[in-house]
Parts: sequence; structure tokens; C-alpha cells
Amino acid sequence: METLSQHLFKLYVGIDVHKKQWSVSIFTDAAHHRTFTQPPSPEALKTYLDRNFPGAAVICAYEATKLGYWIYRELKPFGFECLVVNAADIPTSDKDASSKTDPVDSRKIAKALRANLLTSIHVPDIVTQGDRQ
Repeated sequence: METLSQHLFKLYVGIDVHKKQWSVSIFTDAAHHRTFTQPPSPEALKTYLDRNFPGAAVICAYEATKLGYWIYRELKPFGFECLVVNAADIPTSDKDASSKTDPVDSRKIAKALRANLLTSIHVPDIVTQGDRQ
């Protein structure tokens, strides 16, 4: 298994997930790369990151939603570190709270991820999740 130290640099990817589209913000240790919308597809995100950041270690996070854990389960096999976070645990400024949009939310997630302020909730395995339903 690859470790983060084997990569050239780290990417911090905040994703505001929705059924029809995702807002994605990408930060490096030094700067904000960009915020954009994309189809709700882990494969589309991987393609973008591979094309624009070959050799990068990817650390991504998104808020736990009713969409479940399928996004986490599809991102992990790509070698991405992935956190599913409680929305209440994401630091928010008064300015962010007053201008709540999907791009603002994805940037907020990416910034908190870069600052190592986020902790993932427990993601159950598929069998355990099936037992709960």
C-alpha cells in the first residue's frame, strides 16, 4: 500500500455532494487550485486529478448526507484517503454562514481538511450497513 510520503505532494479535496452535481474545491499545502462543479461521479473526479496532478496524494472529505457511503466506497479503491464528516464538525465563520453556497461549503471542507481539523465518522462495511436497514 502506498503511503502519503511516497507522493510528490498532497491535495486536499473538499466535496459538497448532491444527487445532481458536486461542488469540488482543491487545495495544495500552498494554495487554492480551483473550485468547480462536476457530475456526481468519483470516476470523473479521479480523471481530473490524474490529468492535472499526476503523482499527488489525494485526501478528500465530504459531509455525511442521505446519499450514504457509496462515494467513500468508490473513492477508496483509487488510493484516496477519504473522510466522511459530520457537518456540525466543520469549522464555519460568520461570513461562511451568511453566504452558504455549494462552492463555499466545498472550500470550507477543503480548508479544514488541509488544517487537519476534520475527523471522519465511522463508515460501516456493506454487510453491517445492510443489517441496519
